[in-house]
Amino acid sequence: MSTQEITSDKKEILDSMKAEFRTIIQNERFPDQEPTAQELKAISDEVSEHVERVYANLEDAKAGNAHLHMEGDWGGQIYLSVPAAQVFCDEQRLKQLLAEIDEKEWSCNNGDGTSLTYRKGIKEIGINGGMGGGEITDSLWVHPEMDAMKPVIQDVLDGKRPSIKENK
Repeated sequence: MSTQEITSDKKEILDSMKAEFRTIIQNERFPDQEPTAQELKAISDEVSEHVERVYANLEDAKAGNAHLHMEGDWGGQIYLSVPAAQVFCDEQRLKQLLAEIDEKEWSCNNGDGTSLTYRKGIKEIGINGGMGGGEITDSLWVHPEMDAMKPVIQDVLDGKRPSIKENK
C-alpha cells in the first residue's frame, strides 16, 4: 500500500468520525429543532479542531485549552481527565502518577499499556475507551472505580503531595 493510499484511508476514517461527532453534538444541543447554518458551521469547526488536535506537552496543552488524559490497559480503562490549566505539578510527576495509578488498577500489566496524552475534547462525546470510557468536564474526572482516590490524585495534580503513595 502506498503512502498516498494510507493517507487517503486515514482521511476517510477521520471524515467519517467527524460526521458522526457532528451528528452527536447536533442531537445533544438541538434535540427539538433544526440548527441554523451558522450553528452547523460552528459545530463543524469545533469538531475539526478537537478531533485533530493533540499537544506534545503540558505547557502547549495549557496554552491550547486542552485536557490531560491518562489511561491504562491499552485503553481498556480511562483513569482520569482534567483540564491542563488545572494541573500544577510537572510532567515527571504526571508520569509517576500514571505509573502509580496503573500499578493499583492493572498491576498484571507490569506498567505496559499506559498512555498520558494532551488533547482537545468534546464534552458531549467524552473519551472513547473500555469500562465505560471517560468524561470531559470542567474539573478533574476520575473513573468511577477510582472515586476513593480522587482527593489524593487532586492533591498530586495541585502539587500539594509528591505521590498518591506518600503523605503530604
